[in-house]
Amino acid sequence: MPEVKSPGPLYKVTMTEYERGYGQRPMGVKYFTTEREAEQFCYNYNNPPGDPDNFFRARYEKVV
Repeated sequence: MPEVKSPGPLYKVTMTEYERGYGQRPMGVKYFTTEREAEQFCYNYNNPPGDPDNFFRARYEKVV
């Protein structure tokens, strides 16, 4: 993985899909430069209308 240089804080968002009968599956990673952006992305990603047997979750953590 290439090194990422950031002049300020960096937040990593990890996305996962959960499906009954299948388990969980990674759905990717995104990076944000502000906590507010990361938090808002997670809120929107975690709250879509949909099927209770198949849902998505995102969580963020500060990496720099």
